[in-house]
Amino acid sequence: MMRAFKDASAAYVMLQPGYSPESDNFPAYLKQVIDAIVPALKSAGVRHVVALSGWGANYRDSTGPLWGLRMLEARLAAEALPNVMALRAGWFMENASSMIDDLRDGAETRGALRGDVKLPMIATSDVGATAAHYLLDPDFSGFTIKEVQGPEELTLQEAAQRIGRLTGRSDVRYVQLPPDQVRAGLLSNGFSAHMANTFLEIAEDVNERRIRMMRPPAERIVTSTRFEDFVKSVLAGGSAA
Repeated sequence: MMRAFKDASAAYVMLQPGYSPESDNFPAYLKQVIDAIVPALKSAGVRHVVALSGWGANYRDSTGPLWGLRMLEARLAAEALPNVMALRAGWFMENASSMIDDLRDGAETRGALRGDVKLPMIATSDVGATAAHYLLDPDFSGFTIKEVQGPEELTLQEAAQRIGRLTGRSDVRYVQLPPDQVRAGLLSNGFSAHMANTFLEIAEDVNERRIRMMRPPAERIVTSTRFEDFVKSVLAGGSAA
């Protein structure tokens, strides 16, 4: 990290991966990454930092990856770095990749989230463009939090219907799976019990609306990519990953 940040006046930092399926202690991994990033930024004297956070960082009892976002924000604030912007991005449209795959040829798509919860969807390309804007024109000072999302909020039921219209199907539906079935599926696909439980805890936090945007829409950064445009790009051969 010291080599990466040497002579940099601005830096874009994030935590990856969002999940480590086989991990038995994902918070420990996230802490190691944060312990590498934050002191290096301070030692290198980076003046402006844009940190990728997420809408889940609003909830103080968030677990797994969302706990890491809260920890990253807290450490960046505590280290008294000169200028930090935490971009709390909404629900990535790329999370709908499995829905698009399901509905290319079928009428049903399934998942752990409720189908009637509004999600502040955003394309990751728009997140990157927003971060680049603030890196090239760093007009922020101190520690700042900005929420960023696309032009509309959709439920997964609505998202499925829009995918259906673009794939020529009128009979599509989204079905919420029971937690036990989701957990069994994760375990069968190589997730540790720790990571499967973490996934379900995050899904429950979204379903119960504990994870949400905190500022009114007028105070958020609203990007331009609509969900239909993202889906069209994927169906035309673009990547949903």
